[in-house]
Amino acid sequence: MKDRVSKYPGRALITPEDGSAPFYATITRADEPTQAGNPMGKITFLTDDTAKFAELDPEEATPNDMFRSLTPQIGDIKTTTSIGLSDNWLLCNGAPVFSSTYPDLYKMLATPANVLVQVSTTDTSPFLRVVTDGSSYLAITSSAVYVSSGLAQGFTKKTSSVFSGITFENACYANGTWVVMGKSSTTYYAFTLSSLTASPTKYTAFSVSDTTYSVYDLKYAAGYYVAVVATTGENGLHIYATNNLSGTWTSKTLTSSYRFGPFKPCLEYDSTAKLWIVSSGYYRYMSSNGVWHGQYTATATTPTSTWTQRELNEKNTKSNDVNPRVCMAYTGAYIVRVRQPYVTIAEAPTSTKYIERFNASTLKWELLHTVTLSGTPEVAIHNANDSKLYICDSTTLHKVALGNGAQESLAFEGAVTMNDLVLAGANWLAAGKGSQATSGTQTTAFAVNSAKRAPTISFDAVYSYIRAK
Repeated sequence: MKDRVSKYPGRALITPEDGSAPFYATITRADEPTQAGNPMGKITFLTDDTAKFAELDPEEATPNDMFRSLTPQIGDIKTTTSIGLSDNWLLCNGAPVFSSTYPDLYKMLATPANVLVQVSTTDTSPFLRVVTDGSSYLAITSSAVYVSSGLAQGFTKKTSSVFSGITFENACYANGTWVVMGKSSTTYYAFTLSSLTASPTKYTAFSVSDTTYSVYDLKYAAGYYVAVVATTGENGLHIYATNNLSGTWTSKTLTSSYRFGPFKPCLEYDSTAKLWIVSSGYYRYMSSNGVWHGQYTATATTPTSTWTQRELNEKNTKSNDVNPRVCMAYTGAYIVRVRQPYVTIAEAPTSTKYIERFNASTLKWELLHTVTLSGTPEVAIHNANDSKLYICDSTTLHKVALGNGAQESLAFEGAVTMNDLVLAGANWLAAGKGSQATSGTQTTAFAVNSAKRAPTISFDAVYSYIRAK
């Protein structure tokens, strides 16, 4: 702070209101004070010593700067016996901090390695699928639909009379509409929501021959909604497609010549090659050769046209061995899949998996990388921002650079089963069932690997808080 230095102390410019010429005058206070009071200036407002004590520039600091330095700023920590601080303060207990709620504090916090935070509901069933429009989320269990307008807001159960008696199996987001598929007995229905707060509309989709069928994948691309429906029985893999959810679904039966047991078939659309691709592990029984295990792929230019089917037989052995499974992702240029190889009961289970690229010209898979996973590959998503493939198995999220195969693994916090993975902005969400116990059962959990954490500070009988906003 600096004192004012006048060349002409007390001088003032007088401008008459009658329009006559302005003139200078010297003004001397003549109020005959009974108490002089403190002088107005640096010596009483902010001295150099005080400014230095507050780590302020003595030449530039003002009283306002001094008052601001005494006011807790975002990121400051205070310890107190009080437990009733305002919403501007967060308890230093290591809880997740999300950028959508506390953007300024989020920028200040360090990003710890391998952070995965559970955001739980009270539902004891695992989440099967989670879909996003980029900021909001819809998730399903087999018996309920959950919605969220953002991670900080948590998830709430969507209730509606049209959901009564439905077993939910899959969901997607397309054309500004949330779509959920489920069945009652052997009849499948499609439910649409124009927004997360809107009431769902119910459409009858198609019927299957028995209750063992499930919708393993549901995608929208090139004007079609496509469902991959499978069972472990004969004629076990089917394609159902429609370009209008209120209209007719066209069915295509694949693998019709033998008993077929698909293991989590998955579907992608290659917009570069303009090709639909289904991939799955399988076993089939042939009277002359016993049980064969392998990888199955089918392709079509449109989902309602003829599908070209190819197999990769691996072993001739017993049906209760470790079966091959796959998950797929679209990179924007081609389809990749993560393949779990077949393992016999005589062999030690292997953590080695294969990332393969689909060659649309030859309709064959080509090896890209060998990777190590903690468990069975459940889902894979390609992130165009970092050119990495994010693979979710039952316990871990793996990042693999498709250029050189470099791999990083991020373990979930106590998660035991993970079923799905989505990318929304900076947040990766894995849906499944966590290990937190509620009345002897497990609560459903989401894992977010881009969340940061508040500091963890603990003292007896007092509480530490960090200024958040």
